[in-house]
Amino acid sequence: MSVKPERIAAAARARQVALLGLLAARTDAIGESLARTHGMVAWDRHKTIGKLQRGLWALREQRFHGLGGPPARVCERKDQPLESLLIVSTLLRQGRRVHLEVEAGASAVVPELLAELRDELSREQAGEALTIGAAGEPAPDEAGAWERVGVTPARPRVAAVHADADRELAAYALALSGLRRGGADPRRIVQAFVAGPLERLERHLHRLWVGAAFGPPDDPEMFAGPVEPALAEVYRVALAAWSAVPGARVLCPGGQLERPGDPRTYLAPALLRAPPIEPPPAHAGAIGPLVVLHPCEPATLDAALAACRARGDVIQPLGPEAWRQRVGTPPMAPLQPLALGRLPPGLPEPRPT
Repeated sequence: MSVKPERIAAAARARQVALLGLLAARTDAIGESLARTHGMVAWDRHKTIGKLQRGLWALREQRFHGLGGPPARVCERKDQPLESLLIVSTLLRQGRRVHLEVEAGASAVVPELLAELRDELSREQAGEALTIGAAGEPAPDEAGAWERVGVTPARPRVAAVHADADRELAAYALALSGLRRGGADPRRIVQAFVAGPLERLERHLHRLWVGAAFGPPDDPEMFAGPVEPALAEVYRVALAAWSAVPGARVLCPGGQLERPGDPRTYLAPALLRAPPIEPPPAHAGAIGPLVVLHPCEPATLDAALAACRARGDVIQPLGPEAWRQRVGTPPMAPLQPLALGRLPPGLPEPRPT
């Protein structure tokens, strides 16, 4: 006999504080796990865990009406660690049954936390509301037809740098997105259409690309850590493809870094300027710390982005409030005035160039 939605919701609500406490008590261990499995450096780990904690605290105060709904499948994705935990918690609070799928190579943090939550739910006679699959295995027959709720695979973004955008702010925004996790962040910016003057932006970017610190994830002064060895070849092919675009100019060559005594794979960031082409190279969205600048006239910026929108790309505007409102997409976090306390370690400090 299936558990009633009201019982599932009540049990999940009763265990919400316990889940938050468990997450807080294991913050250090979770951070060490993310460093080991994803090469995430200290600031990146803290930001990822903190975002999850804020989401769970907000969920604690949320009330749902009309409990119930179809059972759901949620996927813990390899490239998006911890994102499934908030979705699963929300569905349980809504009184829905949930099956967690785990991609091969994904972090084990969420399955382990949810396994303990399932034990707690069992004490509330609601344990069957949550099932957890083994890593890399498909959902069982019963759950295979359930509604897929998340995690939605993230996609690389295309930046639109407006002519009125502060060039230094735009440079830091591109670095924070394009170089995060050594270019392995699934929401990274790969292409940036730049309206207006380009020279000052290139100077800021060159300083950041050359000065960004890539190294061991246990070093708190690093901006980004190692990547999987297989990504080095993908990065090399993508860099070669962009470099071969007619009219392309390499501003920072990129490549593979060598750290004596450290066998892990580190990638040096690459920065190119190239005219927009359609379609872009086959490896345009490949993983790696690679950003390509596409100069264009202010009046033609929106037209230059049309092909990107037609492909379904996510457009990330960088510019003043009026530009953000006209494009209709939310602003990036680093658009606030630069302050040293807001910048992660491993990036050069702001200075006039």
